[in-house]
Amino acid sequence: FNALGTFGYLGHYFGKSEADVNDASIQAHRIRRAANVQTPLLPPR
Repeated sequence: FNALGTFGYLGHYFGKSEADVNDASIQAHRIRRAANVQTPLLPPR
């Protein structure tokens, strides 16, 4: 799963600015990290 690539594609598709895309990818990365910390028994996705 490539967060930057996926959000970059979605950002261009929906016409969002690059800053919004970067912010969304950072938020998604933080959420994934938090989820990995809270569920250590699950393998990282």
